[in-house]
Amino acid sequence: MSDNSANILTGLYLYGESQRKAQEADVKYSEVQGLNNSLQGSLDDAASLNNELEDEIGTLVRQKKHLLEEFAKERAYRNELVDLHDALLDKNEALAKEVEELKRLFRKPMPEIAEINADFQATYEAHMEQFCGWIVSQKAFKELAIQLGAKNGLSAGEVIQLGHIKRIDVLENKNEASHNSNAVDSPAVSNRISKLKQSVNK
Repeated sequence: MSDNSANILTGLYLYGESQRKAQEADVKYSEVQGLNNSLQGSLDDAASLNNELEDEIGTLVRQKKHLLEEFAKERAYRNELVDLHDALLDKNEALAKEVEELKRLFRKPMPEIAEINADFQATYEAHMEQFCGWIVSQKAFKELAIQLGAKNGLSAGEVIQLGHIKRIDVLENKNEASHNSNAVDSPAVSNRISKLKQSVNK
């Protein structure tokens, strides 16, 4: 083989090797490019997932904040209810004591109540003035009846006995209606007829 042929064969061999290596390089480049694209896709997915996680975390943080605010409101409301309950208990206790004091007060005679309670004293004095006026009128009518009875030959005891009978007549509404002297003419008396009859018959 001549030197020229050897050079041609060597050149062809080197060319073939270079082509083969170029193809291998293209394959490796394609593989690297594919890996790069795959990696980029993974990075994009990771970035998208990270954004979703950040959104989820943001939502959870907002929900937590809202729950904490609601819890704080509920706790404040519960504390208000507790304070109100305690205040009502104190007020009920005070009212119970006041009721007991009033019960003890009302068990006393009215003059003693009037000395203790200024508001009641004015009412009591007005009532006593009216009651004393009624007593004076009763005594005046009793004295007049005794004097008229004496003129008709009746003793004071006989007049009083007749007055007792007349009390029965009043309670049984037997007097002349125009005289306005029957129990029915006074609501306070007509509502207590049974007890008044028992008192008269004793």
